[in-house]
Amino acid sequence: MEIIIIGLLAFAGYALFRHTTKAGREAVRGYVYLEALNKGVSPYEANAVTDAMLSDIGSDMAGRATDMARKEYRQVHHGKQLAVIGFAYKSGMRSTMPFWYTALARSAPQTMEVEFRYGRSRSETAPENLQQLTGMVTDEGYKSFCETFCDEVNRLAGKQHFGLNEGGILDGEDLYRVYKQGEDAWVAAAMYCHEHGINRQVFTTYESYRSAFASELLRLASDPADLEDMLSTVDNARLHTSFKDGTHPRLAAVGYHEFISQPQRT
Repeated sequence: MEIIIIGLLAFAGYALFRHTTKAGREAVRGYVYLEALNKGVSPYEANAVTDAMLSDIGSDMAGRATDMARKEYRQVHHGKQLAVIGFAYKSGMRSTMPFWYTALARSAPQTMEVEFRYGRSRSETAPENLQQLTGMVTDEGYKSFCETFCDEVNRLAGKQHFGLNEGGILDGEDLYRVYKQGEDAWVAAAMYCHEHGINRQVFTTYESYRSAFASELLRLASDPADLEDMLSTVDNARLHTSFKDGTHPRLAAVGYHEFISQPQRT
């Protein structure tokens, strides 16, 4: 009898472990599904992208989604996974759990965090939003762009202004659009700091500012041998105004480089 009891307890523990693991995966599915809806896709497309991203639980894509979901549940939802999963079910997500679990999740009280995060009106279906969602978590180039942008903003601000999420990117869509437009991460960082008034890199003399301007211009030049010719045509009065206004020399160099790169007008 004692052996039978031990065996039953062991089986119960195994069953509980399996259920806990499945529930954790369902929590990740709920997060991915609701985030897809927030991008403006239909429930059908949201289910499709959720299945595609999590079909191979050992893939990099699934790992990043799991990391982002874990952070979201911890920092935003205070560990209340059932409320998120239940809202996902009520919003059209297909369940992979037993009937009793699905019913339990659907009856879970809706939290303010869920309402704030996912209860707002969604835009009409847009296929490009689906592509953007998958691109943000799978594009290695964007991951590198985010890392460079984040490090440079933090350096210019003189403090930890940004931090990458566990998926290796920054939350939000605006930066992804900047990346897709082909913007340089260093320029984007300088522009962000300039617009938000958080640039703490100070040049005390015009000579040091002009030297930094030349270094930035060298980075932009297609041929370094042309640098002297470019510097010889710089309007020092205008550059001095940029120095006095506190414009980062990188932004001044970008503006000047774009100006001299334009076709000559008659």
